[in-house]
Amino acid sequence: TEEILTENRIAIKGKVDEEAEIYVSDKIAILDDENAFSQTVNLTEGENKIIIKAIDKAGNETLEELIFTRS
Repeated sequence: TEEILTENRIAIKGKVDEEAEIYVSDKIAILDDENAFSQTVNLTEGENKIIIKAIDKAGNETLEELIFTRS
């Protein structure tokens, strides 16, 4: 999904079902006690791809890609 924004930063928020290591654009995000996270990402002008990676305790990895266009 692509979204057009005018801001230069965006807060990426999410929640996982179980405890995991979460990375947002290669920066570690801290989980709270409800397994929710929030990470602010700077946006450059044009297309910005943000990769969210979750690694569970068993080592399974899940990736999600978000695309934002800053005008």
